[in-house]
Amino acid sequence: MPTLTFSNISVNRRAAEEWVRNNVLPYLPKTKIRYLLVDNEVLRSYSEQGRQMWRDLVPAMQMIKRSLKALNISTFPPSRGMFRYEIRDNVIIPMLNFLNRTKSFLFIDVYPYFPWSQNPYNISLDFALFRGGLSIRDPGSALVYTNLLDPMLDSLVFAKSKLGFSNILLAISETGLTL
Repeated sequence: MPTLTFSNISVNRRAAEEWVRNNVLPYLPKTKIRYLLVDNEVLRSYSEQGRQMWRDLVPAMQMIKRSLKALNISTFPPSRGMFRYEIRDNVIIPMLNFLNRTKSFLFIDVYPYFPWSQNPYNISLDFALFRGGLSIRDPGSALVYTNLLDPMLDSLVFAKSKLGFSNILLAISETGLTL
């Protein structure tokens, strides 16, 4: 996000949502966006305008996060699961067609360790290790999850169902959690 943009966004929810609509939504789902950067040089300036930008930085980040949530842009919940655009048509659909014709299972490797290790502040280790005590509800399906493995599997279930292959059963070929 350009420096001159985020000061307005820090105090204006509509401006933040407009920025997300114009700069994020047009690229989804074809582009996998992992991170949004709210200026990388804001702390270099010592002018009064620069100091104001220092104060606006965190509120702008918070406003963008709220806008992403309000516009329902996330990899969660599982009910929004979909296959990556670049492999969907050339790989996934032909594979699912084959599995459907042969009445075969879709075998998958699923590792709760990887999402937990990439985001340990927002994903509880107890949730990843099936220790209970925490549940997360998918607002799109009303399903409630008490561990990390189940929503990972359901994301794939929803993704294949959206392509018309809900009848293909899943089987876990490999899993684990290395600590």
